[in-house]
Amino acid sequence: MALAKIRELSDEAFAKLEAVFRLPPTTLTPSQFASNASKRVPGLARDELQKVVDMLFSLYIVRADADAPLSVFTSDLLKAIDSSGRKELVFSAKARSKFQARLASLLDNEVLRVALKALALRAEHAKTFCECRIISDIRPIFAKPQERPLGAVITHTLKIAFHQQGEHSEFYVAMDSDDLANLKRAIDRAQSKADALRGVLAEAGIPDLYLK
Repeated sequence: MALAKIRELSDEAFAKLEAVFRLPPTTLTPSQFASNASKRVPGLARDELQKVVDMLFSLYIVRADADAPLSVFTSDLLKAIDSSGRKELVFSAKARSKFQARLASLLDNEVLRVALKALALRAEHAKTFCECRIISDIRPIFAKPQERPLGAVITHTLKIAFHQQGEHSEFYVAMDSDDLANLKRAIDRAQSKADALRGVLAEAGIPDLYLK
């Protein structure tokens, strides 16, 4: 359990974890953040640190939605932990105070604030892309149903899945080989523009938070 891991860290290891969350952000992707942090924090395996980072991002979102003071939020969180009955999170008074201070320190930082603002801005669209797939097939051409096909055409169907106001939707578009080439050119052009824009950001000293 991620909360138990935060409790179990030595003071030295926790100080290094805390320091990671104070570094200027270079990525806001939790998995990449955990990967970078795992090189700096002894006592936490990569998968354990991923769980800790995911939990902290989730807790920060919950706290932002609740709009509660940090002291109130961490106190309520500890009450919820107490009611869970988990043996690994049974505290003495001294350990409880130390654990609450650790949570408050990790949740009160600029990295998570920037992350939430960036994630909200990134998703501020009527529709956001989820995934895509291209289905290819052969369609035979018959002169008469009972005879051998005279020929065939190759067709492609582009499936686009997206999110809209919390709902998952999808649509399909028929394509031929020329359409695929046009789509590839459009993607290559967009990637080239993204590289150019990253260069502009780099010259201005502004990190591309979604580079990785």
